Amino acid sequence: MPIAGVGDLLRYNVGEPRPVKTFYSMALKDVMGNDRVGASVYFTLDDFGTQRALIFSRETCLDPYLLLYEEMIDHCHSLGMHFRLHACGTVTDLLDDSVSVKLDVLHLI
Repeated sequence: MPIAGVGDLLRYNVGEPRPVKTFYSMALKDVMGNDRVGASVYFTLDDFGTQRALIFSRETCLDPYLLLYEEMIDHCHSLGMHFRLHACGTVTDLLDDSVSVKLDVLHLI
């Protein structure tokens, strides 16, 4: 994926989600490669919401975001690690989904 700004990523997600999925697949490989670190928590961040609502629909957030996070979380759990996700904005619509993918900590501001 070429270097992109936030506006580019927003357009990719709506019009051509493949670069976003590629980016998250690369992040998944990074998590999978960190099995010898000895850490107890894997911490990452994503901004899913504005002050009033999700940036995208719930369905758009599920694929690719939460589905790939689920793979990361499962891998971290297999290593005895917790998975902590920071998310800015109003993400109330994703709370049930966060529980279903076994997210350990959802850090909100």
